[in-house]
Amino acid sequence: MSQFDKYTGSSDPIVAQAGSDLETATADFKAGNITKAEYDELCGDILDASSIVSQLNDMARRQMIFDTFSELVNIVSMITSL
Repeated sequence: MSQFDKYTGSSDPIVAQAGSDLETATADFKAGNITKAEYDELCGDILDASSIVSQLNDMARRQMIFDTFSELVNIVSMITSL
């Protein structure tokens, strides 16, 4: 079980893709395939909510994605602090 399961199983395709991408990046980081700097950069690119939400017209969906990405940032921060 991954800390990203909740997100990869999301019905929202943007959230599901971000969860999947973060899961892959985290596995690579934990396996030593990428450095912490590379992991941080990758996660930053994946979680660039401002570029994603600016493309959406639905304000409720914008807020949901912004809130979800904030949660994901917290998870990534915990991973890198271990």
